[in-house]
Amino acid sequence: MRVSIIYATETGASEVAAFETYLFFYKRGLSVDVYNASSISLLTLFSYDYTIFFIPTAAFGEFPRGISHVVEAIIAVKHVPISYTIFGLGDSRYPLYNYAARKFQTLLNSVGATLFFPVALGDDQHPMGYDGELVVWRQDLLSHLDPSAPTVDRRCSYTFPYAVRYVQGVVDSEKVEFAAKSGTIKGNRVMTSETHFMDVHSVWVQGEFETGDVCCIYPEDNSARKMLQGLNFDPDMYIVLTKSSLLNTFFGDSIDTISSIRSKPSGWTMQLFYRAPWIMGPREFMHLPKIQPVLPSVTTSLPLGVPITLLELFTKYLCLSNTCTQFQMQVMSFYTNDKLHKSKLLEMSQDSVQGILEYYRYCKRERRSLFEVLYDFSSVSIPLDVLINIATPMYPRLYSIASSRECGLSRPLISLFPLPSIHRILFDHLVKYGKDIEAGFELIVAKTKYDTPSGRVADGLCSNYLANLRVGSSISYTLLRSQYSSLLDISRPVLFICTGTGISACKPYMEARAVKFTSMQQKTGVLSKVKDLAFLGFRRPNQDNLYADVSLVQGRCKVHYVFSRSTGKKYYVQDALLREAKDVCKVILSGVVMISGRSHPMPASVLDAFRAILMQEANFGQVAADKFIYCSLKEKKIIVDTWG
Repeated sequence: MRVSIIYATETGASEVAAFETYLFFYKRGLSVDVYNASSISLLTLFSYDYTIFFIPTAAFGEFPRGISHVVEAIIAVKHVPISYTIFGLGDSRYPLYNYAARKFQTLLNSVGATLFFPVALGDDQHPMGYDGELVVWRQDLLSHLDPSAPTVDRRCSYTFPYAVRYVQGVVDSEKVEFAAKSGTIKGNRVMTSETHFMDVHSVWVQGEFETGDVCCIYPEDNSARKMLQGLNFDPDMYIVLTKSSLLNTFFGDSIDTISSIRSKPSGWTMQLFYRAPWIMGPREFMHLPKIQPVLPSVTTSLPLGVPITLLELFTKYLCLSNTCTQFQMQVMSFYTNDKLHKSKLLEMSQDSVQGILEYYRYCKRERRSLFEVLYDFSSVSIPLDVLINIATPMYPRLYSIASSRECGLSRPLISLFPLPSIHRILFDHLVKYGKDIEAGFELIVAKTKYDTPSGRVADGLCSNYLANLRVGSSISYTLLRSQYSSLLDISRPVLFICTGTGISACKPYMEARAVKFTSMQQKTGVLSKVKDLAFLGFRRPNQDNLYADVSLVQGRCKVHYVFSRSTGKKYYVQDALLREAKDVCKVILSGVVMISGRSHPMPASVLDAFRAILMQEANFGQVAADKFIYCSLKEKKIIVDTWG
């Protein structure tokens, strides 16, 4: 019996859940292979008797990018007779709770796949998070796969993926190439006032891009030196990593969990998957020559076979600042002689309800990092090679690029001119001559901090890394192409709705459409009757107005500023939509809608407002309005680009 676990992830949560499940099976004698979804082809699915998927819900019910190429391939092939089950990771606060997992189940059922074990849906709102469902589900799943498997851990040893060789003496090392683009910081300024509760930065990066691109940032942990020294390791020591020949899991081989498959044209994607005639059955197809791997070209793997310092390894590739996992705690317990410390670590690493509750109380809810746990349990003397093998990856983060390629104007340059009329002169010059003033793009970054239940403050690693970058420094990134090309079609209007840093997703399209409208008018002499509508939600006009200068879109887009806390009564974008119901209804019926911001609770409130507007202005019944909204979401006439 061959069993595989396939996980899709963007933030690492499902990767940890998949790996913990692998260990649960391994400790009870069941052999399982683990794959990152971004590294597989359909051939991988056909190679196993049973496949266990871990599917989180990204944004507003979307599939994670890492599995989107698999979804496209399944839709095209139309016959994937595998035996599967799914564990979904979601949050019941959101209206599309675990929608991606449920949608993936429907897709697999439609192509002839067999559900061999009931689907389970984990909920972040459970006192034990998604583990509240996962603990019971995987125990029952084990009993289904192997009724004779022990219900408790058997004594076992772990074979780690990587061997570590220490380099003595002077090292003449070659530079380790990081498999990503490199950009230079051209500007970094705070956009919000000192009285705002959070700093929001405008970070300008030199580099080429297209309108609507998403920037995948590979952060660096600048506290790595201090943490390594705190663990009594020399940050400047050189080591060489090699792959263990005894490796029986694919976990950890790929550091980058974000697929760049979207950056390739559709034809290229099809060629990857459909080299063989799919009229063959899966068993015959398995004997065909191996399909070209679909690992994205931007995947950043651990640097194997070359000397690298511990500082570089734990700054760019592995992370001591990620939240400590139960597996890491279990491994720590092997390296302490303190009975109390050993007992506590083993308690928090258990699969029992009590163990997981204690783990969530001390670690997960507190966002306590691997380094912090090692610091608290000071009796643990963990070897370097073990630390390297249990450390989780430095996960990349996605940011919408807040610039438009069509506009090509560098806001640091524009800010030299105080008058809006100067903006218009530059804008008209661009439309006439089509030249860039400076190649570069803007990221709008909120410097995040998290208040934990005990009163601790945990900083967001990537946002703080970006916010602290100085002009002239370099960053590593890759670009993911836009999935919303319909927003550039100026034959129909667009309704933009965004809150806070959600302006990053809307602003590029607002400005690009303004360029297209002006260009068409200059070429044809005809003024388009199409006019866009925008509702930009911030807290206060003098604190966090992240798009105060809308002169570039003036006359092409009617902009409504919505300041939720500028008066005594809170006033949100959904309230403003209802006030402008007549104009909003026209765009909903004839155009495209883009909603951007945090996933909770704004998008759901906006959709509720749409229902009320359709019933009021278009005489829809409630059922008809709900059906219209559902179909619009499905057909991407309502685009929801959210996070959190």
